[in-house]
Amino acid sequence: MGRFSWGASAKNRDMRVSRKDIPTSPVQEEAEAAKSGDYSTKGTLPKYVWVLGLFVTALFAYSIEVTPARISNAIWFNHLFSEYRPPRRTHMNLTHSRKSFLSKTVRDPIDLWSPPPDNGWKPCLIHTDFESGSDNGYLQVMCSGGLFQIHICVCNAVAVAKLVNATLLIPYFRKSLVWKDPSQFGDIYDTDHFIAYFEKDLRIVRQLPEEYAWSVPDLYAERCLERPNCLTYVRKHSTMNWYLEKVPPLLQTHGVAVLDGPTQYSGWDHKLTFEGLPVHITQLRCRANFEGLQFVPAIQEFGKLLVNRIRAKSLAVQSPNLAPQMTAPQPWWSTQNNEETLSEMLSGNSGDQVHRYLGLHVRFEKDMIAHSACYYGGGRAEKRALAAFRAKIWRGGVSKTRYKPEALRMNGSCPLTPDEMGLLLSGLGFPISTPVYMASKNLYGGVARIKPLKEIFPILESKYTLASTKELRPFLPYSHKLAALDFLVLLNSDVFMSNAAGNFPNVLSGQRTFYGPRKSIHADKRLLAHLFSKSSISWLEFSSQVTEGHLSRLGSPVRRMPKYSIFRYPAPDCMCQEPKQAVG
Repeated sequence: MGRFSWGASAKNRDMRVSRKDIPTSPVQEEAEAAKSGDYSTKGTLPKYVWVLGLFVTALFAYSIEVTPARISNAIWFNHLFSEYRPPRRTHMNLTHSRKSFLSKTVRDPIDLWSPPPDNGWKPCLIHTDFESGSDNGYLQVMCSGGLFQIHICVCNAVAVAKLVNATLLIPYFRKSLVWKDPSQFGDIYDTDHFIAYFEKDLRIVRQLPEEYAWSVPDLYAERCLERPNCLTYVRKHSTMNWYLEKVPPLLQTHGVAVLDGPTQYSGWDHKLTFEGLPVHITQLRCRANFEGLQFVPAIQEFGKLLVNRIRAKSLAVQSPNLAPQMTAPQPWWSTQNNEETLSEMLSGNSGDQVHRYLGLHVRFEKDMIAHSACYYGGGRAEKRALAAFRAKIWRGGVSKTRYKPEALRMNGSCPLTPDEMGLLLSGLGFPISTPVYMASKNLYGGVARIKPLKEIFPILESKYTLASTKELRPFLPYSHKLAALDFLVLLNSDVFMSNAAGNFPNVLSGQRTFYGPRKSIHADKRLLAHLFSKSSISWLEFSSQVTEGHLSRLGSPVRRMPKYSIFRYPAPDCMCQEPKQAVG
């Protein structure tokens, strides 16, 4: 056969496999690849890694004289090969139908880049004159997770500190088991601006006074329950009354109240309700989100550089005759002191529009795929490897594993693959010449996962292609800084889309709504799952249905529904709606 049949059952074989019967062509292929310097057969790994993997497989399968099915049960085998085997191509019939259709049809939709209607909503941040009571003590907050889980944590910390009349200590960032970034607040955010911005609202300090110097983060790591001044296992979206009941007694008794997660890798984040808060508290959280938290100058300046470069590439591709005479426009945040120019850029009406680009957030790392409990065609090896990863990262389990992967997909709960994102955007009418900026990291499946997307949109850029390794060196060891760069480039993109829900796309979509609105396509994954399940669907039918199905999912401001996040839906908490003018 030349390769193992990984899912084959021993009952279906007529003979027992001995040492000499075990196929050796995979190793032979690696030897040939090594001689030619080409490792595309098995990803990008040199031959000795695969030889070592086969050796470990044999060692843990008790005996090499077993069927391939039994070998595939070895846990080392599953971990090794599930991570590096290139993923299979999917939706090939639809892909072929698309190519045939586009070869005969030229489409030039005019409204692809147009901003969505604002429905009368405008930014509305109120600096209230609400008087605070006496300072009751210090609030110490531990945040963890990805950058925008931390972002939400800090915004909530500001609101709770004001609610209980406490002085806020600059939040501490715990190192996440997934993101492994040791960065602290001052490495990401402008601390001076943060303190000065809230000067009239609440007191913020960089460190505790000497009498409370004993309250250090390590004191509470996995020991919060043992510390009388520490609160952990706080329920998600806890109410104002809960904080008013629990926190002030700790401040009065100990001088410092701590909000922390149950483990050294977890923190306090989505633990403040969106409902029933006083207006001045809600507005304070809005201001923290949109104005209080600013990236340090080094991140902002490099973000500008990346935006200028992707726009310059877009200009060169879409209007090559203008490229030598024109420079790429400045991103919107570089014109903060010019309100008229800022308004024009955010509304998409400034200057020539040939420098447009599309921004994609592709959240397809191993932790996302494992947590989704969805299946992506890797067989038993993929399922077992992801199950082992879930057991390591989420000790309490993942609730979605109670459902079948097929049910999750048809319910719209599975992240889109990069090629599914490409098919959706192409179906909406974006041409092959569209410049695309992709924000991603360590995609599950490696480079092979991106290949179908690049075939649809060849001008596929990222921070790694727009900047040299030398330029990126100050940011490369730090996932939070890299995420901040992606955030700035995607925030300034003319059209944005993410493949999955999460803190990053939620905060980004909310910012694009608040500062625009700018077009943000919110993929209907349930509709797409239904269409992708039709093996014989034509490209014309697919394009027609996705276009119709996304008319109301383009980023217009809508009124937030109860329990929905203000970070994703800033209206009406952070925005005001202008009354409709009578006609006539």
